[in-house]
Amino acid sequence: MSNGDPSVDRLLQRGLAKAIARSWKDEDYRDRLLADPRAALAELGVEVPEGTLIRVVPDDLIELPLPSSDSQWDEQSATADLERLFTPRP
Repeated sequence: MSNGDPSVDRLLQRGLAKAIARSWKDEDYRDRLLADPRAALAELGVEVPEGTLIRVVPDDLIELPLPSSDSQWDEQSATADLERLFTPRP
């Protein structure tokens, strides 16, 4: 998240915390935050620095990275990795 300026980083972190808190109370805001994070953050006066990629995902999202076809994965490796992904964390 760092852009090199600690004061900007702290402001962005505080803004993200405000956005998370608001999304817990306001489902419409949560939907806007998921759909267009920059615009939703701007509603709170939070400016995301130019060149900073921001993506908001729901907490129940499962990402499945696909290895390249020339990787050394076999079925056993894939099964172990999938079990790790789908094992609930404490």
